[in-house]
Amino acid sequence: MKLQTELLLAVNAVHAATRVARHVLAKSLTAGDSRAKADRSPVTVADFACQAVISYFLSRDASTAADPIVGEEESAALRSDPALAGRVMDAIRHAVGDRPEAHGMRDDEWWDLIDRASAAKSTASAPTPARRYWTLDPIDGTKGFLRQQQFAVCLALLDAENQVQVGVLGCPHLPFPAGVDPPAVPGDSRESGSTLQWAVRGHGAFQANLNSLTTVPLTSVADLAALSTRLVTAKDTSRPVVLESYESSHSNHALSANVMRALGIDATRDSRRLDSQCKYAALARGDGHVYLRILGDPAYKEKIWDHASGVLLVEEAGGIVTDLFGEPLVFSPSGLLARNTGVVATSGPRELHQKVIDAVQKDDGFHAYVEAAEKAKKLKGNM
Repeated sequence: MKLQTELLLAVNAVHAATRVARHVLAKSLTAGDSRAKADRSPVTVADFACQAVISYFLSRDASTAADPIVGEEESAALRSDPALAGRVMDAIRHAVGDRPEAHGMRDDEWWDLIDRASAAKSTASAPTPARRYWTLDPIDGTKGFLRQQQFAVCLALLDAENQVQVGVLGCPHLPFPAGVDPPAVPGDSRESGSTLQWAVRGHGAFQANLNSLTTVPLTSVADLAALSTRLVTAKDTSRPVVLESYESSHSNHALSANVMRALGIDATRDSRRLDSQCKYAALARGDGHVYLRILGDPAYKEKIWDHASGVLLVEEAGGIVTDLFGEPLVFSPSGLLARNTGVVATSGPRELHQKVIDAVQKDDGFHAYVEAAEKAKKLKGNM
């Protein structure tokens, strides 16, 4: 298998970050553990700490130390808020406290690691030679995390042609081996297990029980493979199940309902709403057949860290992923899916995917998305 070193680093980094997230939840979130970003979305202690830990893992290996990282969070709030910084450092130490090389690191060195994972997108417009890069979302589905429901730690490696080559998702509240409902006790997945999914382009997609991994990093792909089973999307489409975003701000639920009605799908019985790239994880392993990502703002451009890992997992499991126009997703180190509008992912076959695309495009509400896409093309042409 190609990219074995990178895969193991990604799996170990995501696993360590999920331990951070669980640690933060176990200590009970308080009002001081969350901040609002400029777009009013929340960022938590876990977001900062997970990004620092993942950046740390990638910086420690010679094969990845020079790779750019396109991430979501920045450390400015930590540098000006000692109380918040202290809570973040507590979470970081929980994940890497057993690593001697981390003991002597100063707080500002950890903040630099956070910023390393956000600097790439700010310099992406500079005329530099094409090179591979990582993208990460330390806590995808922060609102789900705050509700102690579904969230995911997401890390992906893209090549110089912007193709996702490695994707890893850590989903602490996604039961293993199947099902999309969180554990009966929020934050407690010891009985049902937790889900880790990973994929390498051309080599399939797999999942393992997060709870079966120890704090000692995996040292071989053979060890990882021994813990994993192959993912295959659901092929019986006689009663399709639709996955969509939990938050109304992340989905045009009215348009999605129209699409389901046009496809003859009972939205009350056969739709599931959950946060984060857990939807991709559920689709990849057969818990659903269709994932609709149609935001209320037709002009919104998706972020690459919200999709890269999940897209590879679904495709390697046998599924199909496009935008609302049926076009493949075009990733970029800028951090935006600037050429795409929305996302439609299906388990396959191609006929099902096309039926979903047709239903979306025939809806009266789709015209606004066409207008927004045409306007974006004109603006780009005038630049």
